[in-house]
Amino acid sequence: FGFGLGYGTGKPSLSHLRPKAQDGGSSNLRFGYAIDPTTVVGVEMSQWGAEPDSQKWTFRGTMPSMTWYDIKYLPRGSFLRAGVGYGKLKTHVTSITQVYDPNLPPFGGMVLDTTTYQINDDGFAMLGAVGYEWRWRKHWAFAPQAEYMYITTGEGVSAYVASLSLQVNLYW
Repeated sequence: FGFGLGYGTGKPSLSHLRPKAQDGGSSNLRFGYAIDPTTVVGVEMSQWGAEPDSQKWTFRGTMPSMTWYDIKYLPRGSFLRAGVGYGKLKTHVTSITQVYDPNLPPFGGMVLDTTTYQINDDGFAMLGAVGYEWRWRKHWAFAPQAEYMYITTGEGVSAYVASLSLQVNLYW
């Protein structure tokens, strides 16, 4: 069992609209089973959220995962984690552009057009993480990790999250 909290950058992308990346908090939750001393299979849940400019963005991935420890060419205690599964995007993005309005007197003029795109859709997610785990006592471990998660719901809608977090793992 493990959980973690961190901070990272996330960015949604619509086929014709690319809002700026935003910073926000991240959280992780995982359950797993060690099939041997260097491999754990499990379920990973990773979430990131931010509230830029009175908007709210939430990106979530839930997936089966594998974690490999003590990789041959990395220091002892290091790990790699990968997962592929379900992703959910929840956001609204406002686009403000200038458009020509021919009805303005005397010969038309430019006006601001505000369009809000709301997304609450699910699709495909993939996750990759690398970190280093320090064992504390027999059953506890602390692990800083860097994580990247990509979510797509199709039709040009996607998002990524890159975060750093501190994980706490309990082994029994």
